[in-house]
Amino acid sequence: MLSKRSQTDYGQYTWLSLLPIVVLLAASLMLLHFLLPSAHDTLTESYEPTKTLRFFYTYGRQVHKWGPMPAFVYAPIYAALLTFYRITGHLGQVSSRYPFGLDDPARALGRMIFSARLITLLGALSGTYYLTRTLQRRLKSGAAPVLAVLLSLSTSVVFLQPLTDSKPDGLMIAFLLFALANYAAIVLDGWTRARAIGLAFFFVASISCKELTSVTFAVPYLALMALSIARIRHDPVEGR
Repeated sequence: MLSKRSQTDYGQYTWLSLLPIVVLLAASLMLLHFLLPSAHDTLTESYEPTKTLRFFYTYGRQVHKWGPMPAFVYAPIYAALLTFYRITGHLGQVSSRYPFGLDDPARALGRMIFSARLITLLGALSGTYYLTRTLQRRLKSGAAPVLAVLLSLSTSVVFLQPLTDSKPDGLMIAFLLFALANYAAIVLDGWTRARAIGLAFFFVASISCKELTSVTFAVPYLALMALSIARIRHDPVEGR
């Protein structure tokens, strides 16, 4: 979602931008298999995979207290696993009640929980890398953005704990990181259509996981509106 630049590409700092990824991975990797196999994700207050399965089984009518975005993220891998179970004879008549037609529900659902945790972790790591590289390019600095991201994220329990959550908090944070990268690009380098769409999409996706990030973007959006108004007054053509 970030436009190409003709200025110096800080490609030589790519290896340095991987440092936060390595630290976050080391802190979270051990939780991927924690308390599995199990029919329920007991790592936190999570209702996966039954939340997503029931959402699609009822064609979206059974909506949980949290937003539906995680269901769309997790559904493809769940569908692949269910197809495998059907082919191998481990899935009979599908039902909305436990054991849902599975002959070994704890192991099957445990694999789904593991896949949800893995997808969440990969999303958060990708968002962290995307934000780091964006700051490197826009600030034209190799080490400072890496240090800032590393210190702000790796020292926050609130950030680290949900990295492997199948609870919506993990994906909420992952989408938030992508949105922040587009926001940083807009503030540091100006508006483009791609950045505006990227900011809006990832912002809505984050809120659609859980509404907590709505507060996070209230002030930035007001700031962008004020900035746009100031630019229009200064230069009406460029401002629009």
